[in-house]
Amino acid sequence: PRGELEAAQRESEDLRKQLEALRQEMATMVPRSELDKAEQALRAAQEQVEDLRKQVKALTEREADLTKQVEALKAEMAGMVPRGELEAAQRESEDLRKQLEALRQEMATMVPRSELDKAEQALRAAQEQVEDLRKQVKALTEREADLTKQVEALKAEMAGMVPRGELEA
Repeated sequence: PRGELEAAQRESEDLRKQLEALRQEMATMVPRSELDKAEQALRAAQEQVEDLRKQVKALTEREADLTKQVEALKAEMAGMVPRGELEAAQRESEDLRKQLEALRQEMATMVPRSELDKAEQALRAAQEQVEDLRKQVKALTEREADLTKQVEALKAEMAGMVPRGELEA
């Protein structure tokens, strides 16, 4: 039975090696429940990844829609002006309208420069006529004085004379 003992010892030795190999292998292993938990966590993470991909796709589509809206609004705004600028332009326009109306009212009391020039020219002509007439009046007054002297002289001279009708009678 020595052979049986050796065979049993060899078998024990083989079993010890197998046992040691399994222990070493088990040291690198985890319980199945851990693997199940990890697989569940992996599935949950994959679902989250898929949900997030869907959200990214939806947000990308929404971003594209919003970009189109922004471009459309920019195109629409190109034909617009800011309200503040419009109000400032309207105020300026109203101020200019008031100034224009004030000038029109002032102009209603005025005449064209050409009319004034004509009136001044007519006034100068009338003043020249007045001056000419004054000169004529002065000359006539002087002549009247001379004629009056001549009349007086002739009357005085005639006083010493007798009418011819009296001489013939």
